Amino acid sequence: MYTHTEEQCAQIGPRTMFLIAQAQTRIERERRVLAMMAPPLFYGHTNCPYHGPAHERSKCNRAWDEMWWGKFGKSFLNPLRPLGFKDAFEFIQSSEFPGVTKECKEEAETRIIGGFDIEEQIITAVQKSENSVTWCREFGDLM
Repeated sequence: MYTHTEEQCAQIGPRTMFLIAQAQTRIERERRVLAMMAPPLFYGHTNCPYHGPAHERSKCNRAWDEMWWGKFGKSFLNPLRPLGFKDAFEFIQSSEFPGVTKECKEEAETRIIGGFDIEEQIITAVQKSENSVTWCREFGDLM
């Protein structure tokens, strides 16, 4: 979270402070959603021994879900030193996910490669936004 002094708030103005507060709220919501919801592996990679409609209930998928929350989610939500959005993808790539086939992990990585730019998108929208109407139209329905 970003904090501002009373003087900074006066210089920025109430409209901009409103936009910053909305952006912070949205970023924190996205952080919680990403930490809790592992990207689905669907049928798994064709080389996975569990490939097919039953993959969702497989050891590979369970390991993916458990490691997502146990390793990534906890790091991403750490209240003292949370993993940054910019570092999240590299963290996942460099982490081992025991029980998940290499191919399933790589396939999931290709689907989530751009999924962590939401923070930058929100910040950019606030920077470009001239008023709260623009902000609410672009991101309000996603809160």
